[in-house]
Amino acid sequence: MKSALILLFCVFQSTVAQGDSISSLLRTVEVPSGRITTVYTENSHFEAPNWSRDGRFFVLNEGGRLYGLAAHDGKALEQIRTGSADKVNNDHGISPDGRLLVLSDEAGSDWLSSSIYILPIDGAAVPRRITTNAAKTP
Repeated sequence: MKSALILLFCVFQSTVAQGDSISSLLRTVEVPSGRITTVYTENSHFEAPNWSRDGRFFVLNEGGRLYGLAAHDGKALEQIRTGSADKVNNDHGISPDGRLLVLSDEAGSDWLSSSIYILPIDGAAVPRRITTNAAKTP
């Protein structure tokens, strides 16, 4: 029996309608067939979805916090514990082995500064800062 390689992509869309109403959609696209599936919809702004290495869930950012979302029955976001790193500024990723999460968090009250942290992807430990000084964006 031949196994088929199915490539899936994650597509994010956020729209602002009249009255500043925001809705966000997370969709997957099956490349060979072009089939698009809406995994999650919310009347708020979420962004930067990353697909887990095992394909079971997504990690996304909403309001400075990271959330997990089941890939196949995306019914509700589950907050990932990130300790004091609670101003995630849209930059996060998953390690190649799928065990660690890396994130960029605002350092203090200056939104132009950030520090990089790593932690287990399940949020089971205190994030460890891996940058010595916050980086200022010019």
